Amino acid sequence: MLIWTGFSYTKKDKIIDAGPIQVSADKKETVNWPPYLGGILLIGGIVIVASSKKNA
Repeated sequence: MLIWTGFSYTKKDKIIDAGPIQVSADKKETVNWPPYLGGILLIGGIVIVASSKKNA
């Protein structure tokens, strides 16, 4: 999440669906997240690993 701040994918949308005739269009969707979220998750993972070693 620190390196890639999102991803995109293609989704097919039906425009016309009239019996045997179907028209669809490809629509590009994008999912983004802020880069600081990856840092928060990284720090949280380090805290979990460090605390599990103290208890063991």
